[in-house]
Amino acid sequence: MARPLPPSEAGRIPCAFDSALLAGCAGCSLAEKTPVGEQIVVYCRQAERAGRCRLLLGRLRENAGFALPATRGSVPMTHGQAMQLRCGGLRGLASLADGRGNGEAIADVDEMLERLLSASGDFDGIAWERVVRAIAAWRPPGRRNRR
Repeated sequence: MARPLPPSEAGRIPCAFDSALLAGCAGCSLAEKTPVGEQIVVYCRQAERAGRCRLLLGRLRENAGFALPATRGSVPMTHGQAMQLRCGGLRGLASLADGRGNGEAIADVDEMLERLLSASGDFDGIAWERVVRAIAAWRPPGRRNRR
């Protein structure tokens, strides 16, 4: 059973790509970052667009079975797999939307999805094999030397 949201979070929709936004892989004009306790939570300002992103994330997970075999079914993903799915998936989608996908952070996920869906019609029209290749190729940035 899901825990009830505190009054300050009631009616707010969590961002499906929150970890990618917080890691700097992408940005979004609809994202609202809010400190909650000792963490930052990312909410979406538009319910319809948040639903579209949740649907997209589900489709990414369905199609990433080859790139991330452990994500099949109801097996929980590790943090690294979730980052690879989100950051790599967004990078692959950006390459379809505007030919970029060159490692730069996506400036606006919502705007990129608008362009992609206007070109492909819907999620079924996306060339998922190119997106899956981007997911498989994505690697986190190297660790910083702390000395």
